[in-house]
Amino acid sequence: MIVLFVAAAVAAILLGLVLGRSVRRQNRNGPVDGAGREWINVEDLTGPAITLAALLLAFMMVQTYSSYQRAEQHAATEAATVLAEHEAARFLTEPDRTTVRTDLVCYARAVAEREWPAMADGRSDPLAEHWEERLRSALVAAADHDQGRLGVSGLVDLEVDRTTSRRERIAEVEPAVPGALGWMVELTALTILVLLCVFTWHLRPLVRVILVGAVVTLVLMVVVGVRELDTPFSGYVALQPTAMRSTLTEVAGTSAAGGAALPCDRTGGPVGG
Repeated sequence: MIVLFVAAAVAAILLGLVLGRSVRRQNRNGPVDGAGREWINVEDLTGPAITLAALLLAFMMVQTYSSYQRAEQHAATEAATVLAEHEAARFLTEPDRTTVRTDLVCYARAVAEREWPAMADGRSDPLAEHWEERLRSALVAAADHDQGRLGVSGLVDLEVDRTTSRRERIAEVEPAVPGALGWMVELTALTILVLLCVFTWHLRPLVRVILVGAVVTLVLMVVVGVRELDTPFSGYVALQPTAMRSTLTEVAGTSAAGGAALPCDRTGGPVGG
C-alpha cells in the first residue's frame, strides 16, 4: 500500500510540474494575456484548494488518533478491572474464591495470547468468550452460596465493567475511517502535491525542490499515520497487551501462591477436562 502511494505521489509530482510549466508560460505577460483578456492568477485557485485538502487530512488524522487512544484506554481499563475482580474475590468463600480467581487468570491468558493476535485479523477469540462464560457461571454460583454478602455484589459490578471494556476494545477493531473515505484521504494528498507543484511555478528550482520535498515528506507521514492508527491492533504501531500481561503477572502469582491448580495452559487453552 505504501509503495503504491509513493508511486502515485511521484506521478502526481510529475503531473504538477508539467502543469506548472504550462502555467508559467501563460503568466509571462502578467494577469493579461496577449489578446488583452484578464484571467485569474493560479494562486487564487490553488491556495484555497490546498488549504481545504490539508484540513481534510488533519481531520482524518485526529479521528484515527482518537480511535487509537480509545482502544488503548479500553484495554487498560479491562486489565485493571480483571485485577480488581481478582482482589475482590477474597471476600468469597471456598471453593468459589478459587474458581473465580483461576477463571480470571485463564481469561487474562486467553486475551493476551490468543485474542490479541486474532484482533489483528479483525475478529475476537472464542476462547476468551469461553472463560468469560465460565466466570459468569462462577459468579452466579457464588451469589447462591453467599447471599447477602457485599463481596458478590461488588464482583458483579466489576464483571459488568470488564465485559463492557472488552466489548468496546473489540469494537475498535473496526476502522474509524471507512474504506471509501480512506481512498479519498489518499486522493486528497495526491491533489495537494499536484497543486503545490503548480502553485510554486514562480520559485527558483532549488527552493521549489526543497519546498515540494518537505511537503511530500509531511503528506506521506500523515497518510501512513492515518492508515496505521486506523488499525490499532495491527501494523507498525499496533497496541500490545502490556496492561493485561502486567495484570496477569500479579493474578497468576497470587493464584500460584495459594496452591490453586489452573484449568488452562499458558495461552488460556483448557486443560484437565
